[in-house]
Amino acid sequence: MKKAKIASLLAGAMALTTTAGLLAGCGGEQSSDTKPESNPTDSQAAVTGEKEITIAIYRDGAMDELDAATYNGPHVLYKMLYEGFAEDGGTDGIIPMLATSWDISKDGKTYTFHLREGVTFTDGTPFDAEAVCFNLARWVNNDRHASLTCYAVDSYKAIDDHTVEIQFKEGTYPILTELTYPRPVRFLSPASIGEDSENKVMGKFTSPIGTGQWKLESYTKDEEFTLVPNENYWGEKPQLDRIRFKVITDGQARVMALQSGEVDVIGGDLLGKISLEGLQELKSKGYKIVEMDTMCSYYLNFSQDNEAFQDVRVRQAVNYAIDKESMVRDLLYGVGQGAKGLYNAEITPYVTEENSPGYDYDLEKAKSLMEEAGWKDTNGDGIVEKDGKPLEIRLVLTTDEFPEWKTMAEYVQSQLLNIGIKVELNTLDTNAYTECQMTTLDYDMIMQRTSSDSWVPHGDMKIMFSQLSVANGRARVWYDEGLLKNINAAMNATDETTRQECYDKVFRQINDEALLVPLYYPKTSFALGDRVSNFEVGVNNYAPINWTTLDVK
Repeated sequence: MKKAKIASLLAGAMALTTTAGLLAGCGGEQSSDTKPESNPTDSQAAVTGEKEITIAIYRDGAMDELDAATYNGPHVLYKMLYEGFAEDGGTDGIIPMLATSWDISKDGKTYTFHLREGVTFTDGTPFDAEAVCFNLARWVNNDRHASLTCYAVDSYKAIDDHTVEIQFKEGTYPILTELTYPRPVRFLSPASIGEDSENKVMGKFTSPIGTGQWKLESYTKDEEFTLVPNENYWGEKPQLDRIRFKVITDGQARVMALQSGEVDVIGGDLLGKISLEGLQELKSKGYKIVEMDTMCSYYLNFSQDNEAFQDVRVRQAVNYAIDKESMVRDLLYGVGQGAKGLYNAEITPYVTEENSPGYDYDLEKAKSLMEEAGWKDTNGDGIVEKDGKPLEIRLVLTTDEFPEWKTMAEYVQSQLLNIGIKVELNTLDTNAYTECQMTTLDYDMIMQRTSSDSWVPHGDMKIMFSQLSVANGRARVWYDEGLLKNINAAMNATDETTRQECYDKVFRQINDEALLVPLYYPKTSFALGDRVSNFEVGVNNYAPINWTTLDVK
């Protein structure tokens, strides 16, 4: 999608009709190669005549804790099992789901949702205003969700069985967009929460019961799980009888599983990326490959607790020291782009080349800044010191979801050694990485990815630069009172000109003070086995595949 289209959708967010839309969808060209025929996967489905497909996923589905009001499992599954008031419809903007229409007050604070009638959860209980209020009570005004502007609510109530009114504290422009997110804004059956709790609303989660197109059939922790169509679904029915997700944590093992016929589809940013080496191998063997641009980007952020990184000159030196163009050309097979600003200015709303120019590679400038900041190699060992203390840091990363991060981290390690910074790489599994990234912030530097699509840029700005309760009052990336003030001003701006002015201030400060290190604008890729037909990329990273059209031959 072109940036002008995205900006147009953003501008429509405050409209007073159901067609009000705001979207930042992933776009780009698709390319495909054809793979020679191979034997299809043998399965019980082939015997029974059911149409089943097997998808590789890099992590467990966490079905025993996939509470709609939490962040416990893969984004993809929340979208398949649960639904919200509205949905990100790609180029169609925001489209109605469990609300057929909505009205927004002139001040943007009061939303009245008119609910779809005749909808039931997969346990047979009705979806109605009472169920909506039950779910709202589980996440609104909970500081765990403070990165969402829609979390701050003055009141909500059922007007009748099929009408709900919510009064938000602020009339921020992203509210409706946030209500399309995978979590925590979707609806589960009240029966999903255990009856024996003193607090029924926040009781023990028992099972993922939603209104979505799919429902859980079986689950073996850390091995696989299966979803089957919701036979009572109110909307369009899928072509498949079953989707089997096989948990394969290692990127190369996923490539081998496709080649052996164990799985039919690999790839997708939130299902388990294909390593660039694996992608080249599959291309050379004639597998069908689908590639698309994405609004996601990779970056490094500094620990604000690390005294060395509290000096802007050191942060700027790190930015100047990394030759991103060479990294892409020499190590990443020319796939994607070396990053300038945090986001790609060509496709991201409110981001421009003027407010996010980035740092061109300049090793001599980087060395000069380090020396200016008082860091010098006094003993000739190649590591700079200050006050007798060498500059040695720990860089945290994970490769389960992003296999290319290993290559990138090793490259960063070598580049920073050129300015006298010794980097120790600390590779964590998915769970440990998530804990480090979101809660403990126990690192000197960490490799991260931005959000994508409709989360960008407003969602990331709150997550990165707000003081979060889940992180013990610290910001995940960097906290600055003036920066947060400008972020909040952008959220509350009611016209595009003022909003752009606020975002200009935000992105210029992020750039000029080098609050992070933009690295890479990647592509999203999928590789398909011979059995797959009608494969379509979904509307965003959180709905990576069109599960409705997906079929097998």
